Amino acid sequence: MDTIKIIFFLIIAIVLTMFFLSNVPNIISRLETMPPKKTTESFIQKPIYTPPATTPIQTPPPTPSPINSTTTYYLPYVSDYEIPNGLKREQLSPYFRKVRISSASAYSTVNYPSKISLNYYLNGGEAINITRWKIRSNKGEIEIPKAVDNYDLSILAVPKDIILQNYGYIDIYSNKSAINQNIRLNKCAGYLENFYDFVPSLTQNCPLIYESRAEIAGLAGYCQSYIYSLGSCKLPDTAIYNSFPGTDEGNACRAYLNTISYGTCLKKHSKDDDFFKNEWWLWVDKIILDQIHDRLRLFDEKELLVDEYIY
Repeated sequence: MDTIKIIFFLIIAIVLTMFFLSNVPNIISRLETMPPKKTTESFIQKPIYTPPATTPIQTPPPTPSPINSTTTYYLPYVSDYEIPNGLKREQLSPYFRKVRISSASAYSTVNYPSKISLNYYLNGGEAINITRWKIRSNKGEIEIPKAVDNYDLSILAVPKDIILQNYGYIDIYSNKSAINQNIRLNKCAGYLENFYDFVPSLTQNCPLIYESRAEIAGLAGYCQSYIYSLGSCKLPDTAIYNSFPGTDEGNACRAYLNTISYGTCLKKHSKDDDFFKNEWWLWVDKIILDQIHDRLRLFDEKELLVDEYIY
């Protein structure tokens, strides 16, 4: 009986061994395809760094330089046909034709020098400094000098840069100034002719000596007649002044005549709205005009063309 049991168990062991050996390849294949054992690190999700999106920098287009730009950007009010021959738009001054050469008189005599006249018409609030601007001809060049804005005999005249505003005129003479100064004219300037010999003569258009006839009505009749006879900007004649009698009436007349002067005119009228004239007289002591034909060009301080005049 024991022998049968042993044989039975051997048969079972042989069968199991054979079954196992026949399935070994399948077991190995399954083991190879099984996922690896997860470690602790496998369960920790590492953050992934994503760089922030960058917004492209918007670079504004460059602003065209006036020198290199077209009509749209530089002197748009100037048409191409207005640009003088031989010049480019970038060679024009920002003040192009705001100040103009209006005339040129080349003929010169002892009593009347050659003259170049400028005129200007500016917008409200606009101001232009023209000192050191140049006028060139075929023969030479002159520079616009400084001038005295309000000439006063009682104080030292200090010339300053010429600042133009509104509208007006500039006359440039080829001789010397009688006072060694260039001046802006005012409504009393004609009185200066009593002391200096200007060439050409200053305009004789001063205010009346008296503000009303009532002002001199208390003077003697002969005194009133003489005052009425005085021309504009004229001082009393010394001979007539001394011929008046040495009476109270004569002394009163002389006292009134003593008030007639350039200085008195300034005191009375320097606050008037129309005291200053928009007119400048300059003397450069140089002749640059051709007697027959010439071309004049006005340049600003940056050597850009302001105007051209051909005669």
